[in-house]
Amino acid sequence: TGSLLLAIKQFQTHLNLWLMIFSWIFIFALAIFHFIQFKKARRLRRYITFRRISFMILFCELVLLILPFLTGKYL
Repeated sequence: TGSLLLAIKQFQTHLNLWLMIFSWIFIFALAIFHFIQFKKARRLRRYITFRRISFMILFCELVLLILPFLTGKYL
């Protein structure tokens, strides 16, 4: 979304654009972290900790998805 917005705005940088790109990179990093935690939980058979971490990761991802829309609307 950030790259598409950058092309549409003719490569002018705005706060909303940088926020979208940052969100995209951070969500990707959280997905990698989540996968590593899943592999660790499967190996150690400790799923309660994995569920707690999963809840926090998914909550952070939802916030990161909503944040660019809110800043674009109210800033």
